[in-house]
Amino acid sequence: MQAQTQMPLPEEEESYDLINPSGNQYFLFLCDERLYGVDAVDVVEIIDLPKVTKVPLLAPEIVGVCSIRGTMVGVIDLRKRMGITGGKLPKRQALAIVKREYESKTYYMGLIIDEIYEVDGLEETGFSQTPLFGAMVDPRFVKHMAKYDQMDVVILNLESVLDIKELSRVYTRPDIQKQERRQKSVKQQQSRRVVQRQEEQDDEDEIDIIKLIASSSNDLNQYLIFEGPDRQYYAKNVSKIEEIVALADLDIARNYDQSIVAGTANIRGEMLTLLNFDVWLGAKEGDAHRYNEVLILHYAGHKFGLVVRSTVMIAGIDPEQMQENSNSDSKANFITKVDMEGKKVLCTVVDSDQIVRDSFKEEQRLADSHIDAIAESMQSDKLALFADDSRLIRSLFEKTADRLGIRYEIYANGRELMDAIRRRNIEEIGLVVTDVEMPRMDGNRVLQELRSDERFDPVKVIVHTNMANDVLEKNLLDKGADAVVRKIDIQTLGKEIKKHMR
Repeated sequence: MQAQTQMPLPEEEESYDLINPSGNQYFLFLCDERLYGVDAVDVVEIIDLPKVTKVPLLAPEIVGVCSIRGTMVGVIDLRKRMGITGGKLPKRQALAIVKREYESKTYYMGLIIDEIYEVDGLEETGFSQTPLFGAMVDPRFVKHMAKYDQMDVVILNLESVLDIKELSRVYTRPDIQKQERRQKSVKQQQSRRVVQRQEEQDDEDEIDIIKLIASSSNDLNQYLIFEGPDRQYYAKNVSKIEEIVALADLDIARNYDQSIVAGTANIRGEMLTLLNFDVWLGAKEGDAHRYNEVLILHYAGHKFGLVVRSTVMIAGIDPEQMQENSNSDSKANFITKVDMEGKKVLCTVVDSDQIVRDSFKEEQRLADSHIDAIAESMQSDKLALFADDSRLIRSLFEKTADRLGIRYEIYANGRELMDAIRRRNIEEIGLVVTDVEMPRMDGNRVLQELRSDERFDPVKVIVHTNMANDVLEKNLLDKGADAVVRKIDIQTLGKEIKKHMR
């Protein structure tokens, strides 16, 4: 039987296929030695509890987020959510992943459970405000009661348990202070309008948890912040990160030749190269005890581990707040500010393409050979406009365009690209090639602006990105891209330019 999911599990990780639910099939599990259940149709898969990255300011029952094969999953501590205090935690907990819909967006949430019990049909005994065994469960969370092997089962109402509006509250101050402030406004003003304005202000104190984990947004502007040398902060887009593992848990064949490669590790049955981030950056390697985690990255045709000091949080970064930096630092795409414990700190988003290029020399040789293999020049007098925030990729495109014999202009971000498009007569433009992850304006926004204005209908658009996966590729094509090419595939890029250039 197949698990009902498009998020494949890592090989060797213990997981459970679910019965194809029909009728009253339920997934049963233990929490604090009591039996609970949810509709089996809602459960995608169950895995061992993975490494979870904390997100600041979220409700206390939200442990954080984790990446399952590149898909972000919000992780809920079910004990805290249901108000269960005390009790002994098992040595090994599991994560039940459920798929939900909210305002036409699909997202995944993981419920931390103590033990998997069964998937089976149950005898429903009808709704009860209070569980028969007397557990203090919020009535909002109870869908109804059931019997299984003479045991009472609380069937949870996931609509309430995973109430996004409630879970999106920001906890910069205790809720009681909000309530006191609200009551004070009522007493002093005796005005419904004042109370309404205060409530609106409180509603602004929310984190968009859906934006953080929604698969439809595909995590394009979500970044994992981690610490580098000299207490500097760096960021990687979460779409490139499959998971985070503890360095201490890995058996590593170490490399001592002072290169970028720290060694090789067997991670879930795969032998992966581990790169030391500090050394790649050009800093001196720190003491071994300073490195705690490994980011498992998968993009540009490579899967490898990046050894870092420690991860800090996941944060949304608006492209408008990014400052292009690749001209002054070959290993940085842009810099920005992130809110860390109430303080704005500088953060550098590293050039992911450059990491691959520096670490896998075969990649550089192949790219150069594919450029050299372009034999035919194109017969076109029109202009190709190209945008990418990576200095490396801009250089590769320049060589490719020269080999093709086409006219071109190159820009470092989407805003400059759109300004150039608007300045020109549409008949001059033969093709637009854009990256997705860029400062000031990303490729998604470029595509949206081009396809929302009928004047630009004749312009063909190729999206060139190392963030491409099946979900993102379909999303980009649905938005009007004529082709999606994954980096660094110069051979395919050359073919698509020939195909779509007017």
